[in-house]
Amino acid sequence: DACAQLGISVRPACYNSPTHKAIIERTFGSIKSLFSQFLPGYTGKDISHRGKNVAGERLWRVDQLNDFLQQWIALGWQQRPHRDLRNPFLPSMPPRTPNQVFAAHVASSGYVPVRLTAEDRLRLLPTAWVKVTEKGIRLRNRTYDSRALGGYRHTRSGWPGKGQRWPVRYHPHQPERVWLEDHRTGTWAEADYVYQRLIGDAWTEHVWDQATAVHLEQGGSTRDEAAIARVVRALLERAGRGPSRSRQPDPPRAERGLDVGPLPTKDPYTGIPDPEYHQIAGLPSMDIDLRHLCRPPGVGPSPQSHPQVPQTHSGDGHDCGTAS
Repeated sequence: DACAQLGISVRPACYNSPTHKAIIERTFGSIKSLFSQFLPGYTGKDISHRGKNVAGERLWRVDQLNDFLQQWIALGWQQRPHRDLRNPFLPSMPPRTPNQVFAAHVASSGYVPVRLTAEDRLRLLPTAWVKVTEKGIRLRNRTYDSRALGGYRHTRSGWPGKGQRWPVRYHPHQPERVWLEDHRTGTWAEADYVYQRLIGDAWTEHVWDQATAVHLEQGGSTRDEAAIARVVRALLERAGRGPSRSRQPDPPRAERGLDVGPLPTKDPYTGIPDPEYHQIAGLPSMDIDLRHLCRPPGVGPSPQSHPQVPQTHSGDGHDCGTAS
């Protein structure tokens, strides 16, 4: 759906036929030979391609590997000359990098940025084909409903082979609401989660899965949405409070051979009077004209200038402290 919305053509390839997608397979081979084999812990595609002492090398997390790959694509792959990137009208020209060829094409044909509207963003969201019943939309163990769904309950969508199932877009990181697409009128029907008032805050699919697991461990059922919503709210509140501070602090330890001693039993600042701010005098002004501060090095003051006498001003914060 996302490719069709952006005008990207999808060409299916036969299963287990590398020759049907030779460019992709060659790209995977280049990633292995130019990037993957230089990573610690690389085991290769089989035993013969495995390096020495791989078991003792460092293992990287998936997110770290993704960061390395993105950096290599930008700094290595896109900047590396490719022998097939040549100008057919200038055979003697050396191979170019992908960035150079892309810049040449943009310079010759131009570039038109396409701004995505709110409807375009909805179309790029994941799609689920569900029925609309008298209770609303049932999606991922949650129920969504609103008055906008009144005309879609127990009705056929008109999509071939879908029957009463309608295309519903959802956001995994903002599952508070969903959007039903009506292709006949080109409109969208928005529905909110029925127990959102029990949660009262933003949440994600991951938090919902955690709350469902906690609820099942306590003997609950996946059909009890209200109870799971309360667990979601409890998890969010606990995350907002941060780690528990009920544990007693560890006793002080001796550092660098010195005993820090016991903690004070009372506030050491108790008994110190508050300062009287209205009696604090302002700082004296500088004894040099501010215009002389911007003179180049080695240039002395002009003969007409005279040193100023330090002055004391009221502490209102508005006087610059200079005089002519």
